[in-house]
Amino acid sequence: MAVKIVRQVKSIALLGAPTSAAGLASGQEGAPAALRSAGLLDRLTSAGFQVTDYGDCAPRVYKADDEHPRARNVNEVLAILEELRPKVEIAVKSGALPVILSGDDSVVLAAIAGARSPLHRYLAVDLKKRGPAVAAQEALETMHGSRHEFVLLLDLDVVASEDFAATNYPGSGGLSLDEVRQALAVFARQPNLAALVLAGYNPTRDADGSGVKIVVDLLVGVLAPRLQAPPVEATESATATESAATTEEAPANVSGNVEPAAEAISAPANASSEPPDIAAPASESVAPEKTAVPSSDGTPDKHSDVVSESEPPAE
Repeated sequence: MAVKIVRQVKSIALLGAPTSAAGLASGQEGAPAALRSAGLLDRLTSAGFQVTDYGDCAPRVYKADDEHPRARNVNEVLAILEELRPKVEIAVKSGALPVILSGDDSVVLAAIAGARSPLHRYLAVDLKKRGPAVAAQEALETMHGSRHEFVLLLDLDVVASEDFAATNYPGSGGLSLDEVRQALAVFARQPNLAALVLAGYNPTRDADGSGVKIVVDLLVGVLAPRLQAPPVEATESATATESAATTEEAPANVSGNVEPAAEAISAPANASSEPPDIAAPASESVAPEKTAVPSSDGTPDKHSDVVSESEPPAE
């Protein structure tokens, strides 16, 4: 049975997922607290948004796990996904835009489960060739984002270290901060944006606090144009599959915590299995996904950008 949801584009539901359990080092679990301390909520409110703060999930911290090299901290990873998923569902059904402040990018699985959204990804090298705004618009059209809802993942590892180095994988050759801003602006202004996940920031690598200021400015800047858009009525079905869009570095494996890969993937993204990365299809209970992994130069373990496609929601 379909449920009508009126998307309140001026409303934001803020959720914290302090975790580094699926990463390769600790520190990212402090990202939500650092972003809050940097005044993110006040900045969003001052911009004109109505913000409901759902608070943070219990922290999940990376630990060495030599007994399970292909599934490090899997219990902690699954625990935060299970805790976050129903919160995302509640936020989605409220009509507000869920903005999920995360540590590592595994939590995008909870956002996908909460919105029932599969993924499609693109190579960042192609984005750079065509131009960020043009490539983002093409991706939006591919996944019918103007008509169907989608989830957006911004993994800050995609930004070149010259512009942003407060991540676990800083390196040159990624997208510039301005390129990321241009691409994000295309997605963020869409009224059908169902949820936004922010991941990759590590406050322990941001001694002077300049990195967190960049993140707050970026997030507020790309979301502000939403204030000019009218409410949108969306149809949600218990069996519907929607679309997901992601801008990210190739993410760590949810269960295997491996280095990011930059090749096309088509495998289940079941947290208890060992897929190459989390942007693969979501499990047999969710519609199959089509994926294409972003990378700054088309090679593994580099920066990447993700966007998603699916069939229209079932009535």
